[in-house]
Amino acid sequence: MFAYNYDIYITGSNAFLLSSDLATLFTGRTYSIEIYPFSYEEFLEYHNLDNNTENFDRYVLEGGFSGSYLYKEIDKKYHYIKDVYKTMIVRDIVQRYKIKIFLYLIVLVIL
Repeated sequence: MFAYNYDIYITGSNAFLLSSDLATLFTGRTYSIEIYPFSYEEFLEYHNLDNNTENFDRYVLEGGFSGSYLYKEIDKKYHYIKDVYKTMIVRDIVQRYKIKIFLYLIVLVIL
């Protein structure tokens, strides 16, 4: 017999993937690495920027989602950020916890 040595990585931000539900399917064979958005300090370092009001305002508007840094046009950058928030709120929170449709509609209007 041949012995194969493989590692399989499953990644994502979906609440199901992060929950213990999935971990039970792979009991004893999971390891979670949590990745967070950039802090303001990391944002400054990544973009090689100084700590000032203008750059802080930029961070507040653009956030720490490094995926948005790939887009140079501001409308594409904001579209990406909006999609991330929609995914987090709608799929990961509303669907997972079966929040009523009324709240779901409010969230969509806000976003």
